[in-house]
Amino acid sequence: MLHSVPVGKGDSDIDHVVIGPSGVFTINTKNHPGKKVWVGGRAMLINGHKVPHIRNAAFEARRAGKLLSAASGLTVPVTAIVVVVNAGSLTIRHAPEADEVRLLVIRDSQLLGAISTRPEFSATQVQQIVDAAIVPKTWHKSPVDDGDVSEHLAAFDDLVGDVTRHDKSAGRQKLLWGLAAAFMPFVAIYAGLNLLLNVLAG
Repeated sequence: MLHSVPVGKGDSDIDHVVIGPSGVFTINTKNHPGKKVWVGGRAMLINGHKVPHIRNAAFEARRAGKLLSAASGLTVPVTAIVVVVNAGSLTIRHAPEADEVRLLVIRDSQLLGAISTRPEFSATQVQQIVDAAIVPKTWHKSPVDDGDVSEHLAAFDDLVGDVTRHDKSAGRQKLLWGLAAAFMPFVAIYAGLNLLLNVLAG
């Protein structure tokens, strides 16, 4: 898993990228506590107001697919997932639609099932994609020299430890993850799905 991946010139990022035997997924998390979420084809409404979540998620997936394909030498299709957190309701009137990519809109409780589908890549192919994904220049035109990655991973682990040891209120957790992103503009995090679900729950 990669978190807060800076893309292009660094003026935008992808919330999460997950790579595994079942495929490559770009995950865009949207916290809409208590609100009514409605999806119909290319349209997505929050309490009746149109939002660009589907369009943006599709753009991210297409972009990620092109970058990973170029860097890995494989054809890497990417599935876009919009994860709705804490919504009062989620109504899928028509399945979400996007050009060139598969796109899902789901609740956070459905994430594990969505990314645990039939195998699409062999172990060798997964490793080849991961090797490309963990190189900053795959994503970013002017990547920051992060120095010793092991030091960054250790620092990140300390921040994650703080999250697990303290009250996991939304504000505290968002602050800690924000600090992690600021401290490490780009770092690969190999972790269990439980870690990702904890982030989404925040």
